[in-house]
Amino acid sequence: MLRRLGSSSYDSFVASSIYIPVDLAYASAYFAIKEVSLMKNHAESVRLVLEKAMVERPTDPRFHAATGLAYAYLGREEEAIREGNRAVQICPVSRDALDGPQYIWNLAIIYTVIGEYEEAIGQLEYLLSIHAGHLISVPLLRIDTMWEPLRKHPRFQRLIQKNK
Repeated sequence: MLRRLGSSSYDSFVASSIYIPVDLAYASAYFAIKEVSLMKNHAESVRLVLEKAMVERPTDPRFHAATGLAYAYLGREEEAIREGNRAVQICPVSRDALDGPQYIWNLAIIYTVIGEYEEAIGQLEYLLSIHAGHLISVPLLRIDTMWEPLRKHPRFQRLIQKNK
């Protein structure tokens, strides 16, 4: 992933439900390989851009979600949860069955990064219960390094077994 990011000509990855600046993608990659100082450096370098985007477009959940992730990588737990929840509130599953689950998935990542594993697993359970297959599946939970911190958690193991 790091090689691909380094050779990318894009400064961000954008879709209807995501906005991921390259530095945020780097932070995610460094989280996965436990390079904490590099993770924080990249998250900090994108934080101001994301905060400005949130102010300019306060009803766009993509910016709240991305800022929540940046805060999580920086260890700013309360702010991370606040922004992750704000994205979910702006685009709830009840209003948008396609994009809404993306923000719950993002919130699960935030909870995982900050070490709130029970909360993270709760979000994943919910996504599996609504069959958000475009985002999550048991095979993906098994192999995606993002969920590595959850692997030994008994509730996560039960989730994997229950949804085979």
